[in-house]
Amino acid sequence: MRYANNMVHKIANSERGMTFIQALIILALIAIIAVLTVPKLREEMYVRQADSDVAEIAEACEKYWKREGQYCTDFNQLIAKGYLEEIPPNPWGGRYLLKPEGYKVGIPQDDEKVPEKYRLGGIAEISKVYKEGASLW
Repeated sequence: MRYANNMVHKIANSERGMTFIQALIILALIAIIAVLTVPKLREEMYVRQADSDVAEIAEACEKYWKREGQYCTDFNQLIAKGYLEEIPPNPWGGRYLLKPEGYKVGIPQDDEKVPEKYRLGGIAEISKVYKEGASLW
C-alpha cells in the first residue's frame, strides 16, 4: 500500500507543470523558428512592395501615353506632368529603372542592394511591361 501511495505521489508531483529546463528548451525552439522565418517574411514583404511600386509606375506610364500621345522616356516626365509625386526607392534601398526601349519598369541589373534574382534579367525579376502588346522578352 505504501508503494502505491508513493507512486501516486510521484505521478502527481511530476504533472504539476513544466520544469525550468523544459521552459528554456521551448523558448530556444521558438527563438530558432523566429530566426529562420523572419528573414523569409521580410523578403516576401519586400517583393510585394516592389511589385506594387512597379505596377504603380507602369500604370503612370500607361496614363502618360494615353494623355500625351507618346511614351515617357524617364521618370522626370512622369513627375513633371503630375502622373507621380515621386519615384520611391525600392524596398531594399535601391532604385527602379525605366527601360523605354522595352517599355519596361523594373529593378536595374547593377543594383547591388537587391538580390540578383529580382533584378532585370534575373530568374524572378520584378518588372512590368507598360505598353499594350509589348513582349516581356
